[in-house]
Amino acid sequence: MKAILGELPYSGKIEFGAVKPSIAWLPQIYHVPIRIPVIDFVAMGSVKANSFLPFLPTNSKEKAKDSLCILNISHLQNKFTDELSGGEWQLVCLAQMKTQDANIWLLDEPTSSLDIGYKYKVFEFLWKESESGKTVVISTHDIPFLPPDKGSILFLSDDPVVIENSPVHQTEVIQYLKSLA
Repeated sequence: MKAILGELPYSGKIEFGAVKPSIAWLPQIYHVPIRIPVIDFVAMGSVKANSFLPFLPTNSKEKAKDSLCILNISHLQNKFTDELSGGEWQLVCLAQMKTQDANIWLLDEPTSSLDIGYKYKVFEFLWKESESGKTVVISTHDIPFLPPDKGSILFLSDDPVVIENSPVHQTEVIQYLKSLA
């Protein structure tokens, strides 16, 4: 992911087809050093790069409310960013990502602080986004929560391999990882 973001050197090519890539990035740990209402933080995702921040696009708050609703966290919109639990913060950051007009999403451990129910919900949400045309790349250890029969798994090891995501392949990957422990 860091190579795609241009933060690590690499050899070879990274291509996204004919589509001009616009990338949204959700790191595993993301801190905001200011206290702002959640609705404003989520709406800030719709601000274009190099724009003057105090001026949000006209529909940014509506997009933010829609994103919060999709993730079933509308109840957080009037809380402040420094009042959120780790799991709530992850969901709010994901809602902000939804407000961006990016066609490529990179997410590093987006479900690490979430309870079981939200892990499933987040993966379903991400698959719906991919079905709508986005390229979604996820780094995760939560293999059992991936929706079955959707997408591919890139298993990074000494000999990286891409396999179809299926319950059988998920079980094989988990068994392999257990054998390493």
